[in-house]
Amino acid sequence: MTSEMSNLYTTPPSNFNDELKLHLLSLCFKSYFFKGVFYSNNKIVTNYYLNEFTSDSREKFVNNLLLKINSLYKVKYSFDPDYFKLCIILTLNYLSGVSKHSLNIGILSRIDSLILNTTIDYLRKFLRRKFDVIVEVYDEHKQENYDLVITNFDPNYIPKNYNNIYIFSNLAIQYDLNNIVKILNEIEKTKFEG
Repeated sequence: MTSEMSNLYTTPPSNFNDELKLHLLSLCFKSYFFKGVFYSNNKIVTNYYLNEFTSDSREKFVNNLLLKINSLYKVKYSFDPDYFKLCIILTLNYLSGVSKHSLNIGILSRIDSLILNTTIDYLRKFLRRKFDVIVEVYDEHKQENYDLVITNFDPNYIPKNYNNIYIFSNLAIQYDLNNIVKILNEIEKTKFEG
């Protein structure tokens, strides 16, 4: 478990305490899961949480963890792997470490700086559920390329220190947020393959 966690983070989460380690270990070594009312409502609830909190890197982490548990202990679990995935991913979402799979996002907008900072805070919180993101005001002098620049400027007038760009209409609407999530899923898959 600890080695898998070290594969996920460059800086260990500050809140990865003994209690949380015990929680994760108990999830990994349960011989069965009592799914209870939460799970028995139907798959809609589980699918909602998996869609909201799962990214490609988190899914790979859970799959590797499950494979490692099965290979080390020759245990064939009879529980639903989606439920196991849900428990682990919700726990990972709680952690506050710096992931090896972090994505750098720069925001360049014509809106007032106070509104822009509020929008960046909202976007960071929204995307943090699914990805390890660093969201900041776009810096044209940044040496390292952004994984994604989100802007409402003409891209021809932006220095090319980014790998992907998204032109938004309004960052507060679901249409743009969904498109950004799709783009980040693709970026994460290509950036962290292998």
